[in-house]
Amino acid sequence: MRHSPGFVAAAVAVCTLSLVSASQAGTTKAWTAAKGAMPADTSVTIAIDVTAIAKSATFEKLYPIALGKSDDVKQGVELVRTACKFDPLVAIKSVAIGLDATQSDGAVYVNIVDLTPAKLAACLKEVAKAKGAGAKAELVTVKTEANITDLQSEEKHVFFGWIGTDVLVMVPKHLDDKAALKNWMGGGLAKGTLGKLLGKVKTDAAVFVASTVGKPIDATHNLKQGYGWLGLAAGNLSLEAHADLGDPAAAKSLATDASTQIDQMRKNPPLPSIADLLKNVTVAPAASEIVVKATVVEKDFADLVAMAMAAM
Repeated sequence: MRHSPGFVAAAVAVCTLSLVSASQAGTTKAWTAAKGAMPADTSVTIAIDVTAIAKSATFEKLYPIALGKSDDVKQGVELVRTACKFDPLVAIKSVAIGLDATQSDGAVYVNIVDLTPAKLAACLKEVAKAKGAGAKAELVTVKTEANITDLQSEEKHVFFGWIGTDVLVMVPKHLDDKAALKNWMGGGLAKGTLGKLLGKVKTDAAVFVASTVGKPIDATHNLKQGYGWLGLAAGNLSLEAHADLGDPAAAKSLATDASTQIDQMRKNPPLPSIADLLKNVTVAPAASEIVVKATVVEKDFADLVAMAMAAM
């Protein structure tokens, strides 16, 4: 039985999009803080070593192109640089994200050097001024109790949490909800399903992802949970991704089909460079999981993506 090529497309997409920001690193401060703060019902987590990513040749080549494609992002970065007097790529060392089962709500944990509640308030105030938001948007008081800072204006409260002295916590959809912030700082991740899955993940990679949110692969097969990580060594980008179907027979069948399709793409690639990228891509079953592994030359990958981005 032949399965939907959607799985292959998804696997290749994950390799392509994720490898843009891969690099070898150690466990980050953001992740160390986040894993002790996320609640047990966290369903998705992503951790990124910004410092390591910014040093990669891929990032150095693609970041300027990406900025040029998005005026909003470019203007936002420049606004923070000028109004707050710091470069996000220098000040922000690492980031971790936790999401609930809907994947629409969650928290962000950011390791930022040399940031205090007072400096944060001043930064936001200067950003408001620079955007012409007027006096009503200016933050007028800063109140910190224990590990939560309340930035108060005449009209609203904005709450940020702190883990240690250099990890900032925020709940983007509920910045005015102190209870929501406390929930994402209360801990318990290790007791939940995602916490147990993280025992299989290489959490010292520059980028890693883990999810217990199920998703359909095709009309008859569903992804139960998945995880993966990215790395850089000796000029090569590497990916390892695990998709758990909960059924060894299904995993074997889909892995076989995916391998066949990748072989066909190697023989008839849409671009010669695609064939080179697929040389070291493998898909194999492991119990109820499908395991995708890929290794590509970083320069070749960066050149291909840069060409694609320039054509957009």
